[in-house]
Amino acid sequence: VDLDDFDPEAQPPSPIKFVMLARMLREKGAYEFAAAARELRLRFPDWRFVLAGATDPGNPSSLTEEALRDLERDCGVEWIGRCDTVPELLASAHVVCLPTYYREGVPKALLEAAAAGRGIIATDIAGCREVVTNGVTGLLVKPRSAESLIKAMECMGEDDLLRQTFGRAARSKAEAVFGIDDVVNHHFRVYDDLLAS
Repeated sequence: VDLDDFDPEAQPPSPIKFVMLARMLREKGAYEFAAAARELRLRFPDWRFVLAGATDPGNPSSLTEEALRDLERDCGVEWIGRCDTVPELLASAHVVCLPTYYREGVPKALLEAAAAGRGIIATDIAGCREVVTNGVTGLLVKPRSAESLIKAMECMGEDDLLRQTFGRAARSKAEAVFGIDDVVNHHFRVYDDLLAS
């Protein structure tokens, strides 16, 4: 991720805003995110829950636009569709969630969240664990568990200091491991070693 695209010092205004940035697939956890939003809005009616990402009509796991509008009506989430201004979206977010149980590589949305200095909630699966160190850069939750997600969201939503601590640690990890310059240089070193042998 290009670290220069993100401003980790930008502090979003109230109310608390959770963002899920992903293709709108069942396996990415959109229904779990919406279920958590529905429950949390009963206790925290000013909190916002944003789904950012396009549908994938060629994928049988894609949510339809109608299903997403139903989630807006029934659960109180906002679906904003495809987002071409990710740095701005993340600057407006307090917490980034990815309750995926999809077979991920390393999700770019989590790399971007770390670069933006945001606390992260993600599922305890391969790919997510490479970005989120539980209790350090964010919280890991059980896959397919809205209840686990609700607990983590409530914990981070209510604790400004915790969110900021996780966000700083996430940005430090992004700078140490995920910056595009370091990744490119590492690849060139691998190529050089292979060519030399």
